[in-house]
Amino acid sequence: MLFGYSLGRAQKLQRLARQATNRQIVVHDAIRTVNDAIEEATDLDFPAGPIPSSLSAGDDSDDGIDLAGDEILILPTNLSRSDWVETLTERHDALKAGFSGWAVEESFRYRGGYDATFPLTDHCDFDELVAVVEAVDPEVVYTHHGFDEEFADLLATRYDYDARPLLGDQTRLDDFC
Repeated sequence: MLFGYSLGRAQKLQRLARQATNRQIVVHDAIRTVNDAIEEATDLDFPAGPIPSSLSAGDDSDDGIDLAGDEILILPTNLSRSDWVETLTERHDALKAGFSGWAVEESFRYRGGYDATFPLTDHCDFDELVAVVEAVDPEVVYTHHGFDEEFADLLATRYDYDARPLLGDQTRLDDFC
């Protein structure tokens, strides 16, 4: 069982699983919904099957689940400690692996009840963020999350961009006016 956010990591996990094996890949409905939207808007294809609807609905029951036991299940991280996941894990002697940028911290493993964790992030690192700003060359840069003030200051002082962090209670860009 591989756990990642439904948008981004789950699609990466499907690609990596497909490259590594020909085993059947099964995804939760939340991930399937995102897959469908991506497939509709792009030429990408995610040939993963759905898991039984009782699981997708969030039921804690695993009645009627017919798994061979060798499928690769890709599930949203918020389900890692659900009762039905624990039941399937025990029944099939499965391992639970969590994928996130937070996996660099040992506490991530314990919070999710994972057997193993792997750092995998959808975010740009610092150099990639600077490269994006330089490639786009915007009139104004608004930073948000993490070191937003420090990044805006660096873009303004070192790279001469009009850069500023979004305010904590700000919901729209025109709130600056």
